[in-house]
Amino acid sequence: MHILQIILMIVQAVMMLFMLRALMQSANSFYYHPFTQAVIKLTDPVLNLLPFKNNRVAGCYFAGFAVASVLAFGYCFACLFYEKNLFYYLLITDGGRFQNIYVIAVVLSILTIIKTFGYLIIAILIAQALTSWLPSTRQMSVLLSTLTEFFVRPVQKVIPPIGMIDISLMVVILAIYAIEYILHLVFGILWMIP
Repeated sequence: MHILQIILMIVQAVMMLFMLRALMQSANSFYYHPFTQAVIKLTDPVLNLLPFKNNRVAGCYFAGFAVASVLAFGYCFACLFYEKNLFYYLLITDGGRFQNIYVIAVVLSILTIIKTFGYLIIAILIAQALTSWLPSTRQMSVLLSTLTEFFVRPVQKVIPPIGMIDISLMVVILAIYAIEYILHLVFGILWMIP
């Protein structure tokens, strides 16, 4: 495995942690749950440095996403700076649309944020489905359902649960994969890099 792939996995894991913090704050998840406390304790050292830690835009806390954005830009810029061949390859294959390394780094970081957020939502949905089957993990399932309610509720309005069977989680996961496929068609090679 290439060293940049390992670094990307680490950066994406840290980005997911900060996005999860923002998602938990925005969803008003149960503050005293052990999982919530772990996420808060892991992210507080960085978020306490920000003057806008508890600011909201339209009810959504954005400090975690701001930290994730800085991490994504730093990683993408370092990749383009470290791998000069990658920059020239993008310049040639993209038809010269992006001729500035900073513009490519911004585009790649935005795509990295979108991809990472999609991976986070898929992971939460799968964890929610798995924890809902076991009675001992009921509290965790309730916590995860508060995080995914924004994505699942519109699907449940169209396709309500039938008894014990709720396919809304699977529909949301398939929709995320469809969006990923469309973005791959739109952005081509840029979508595949981060």
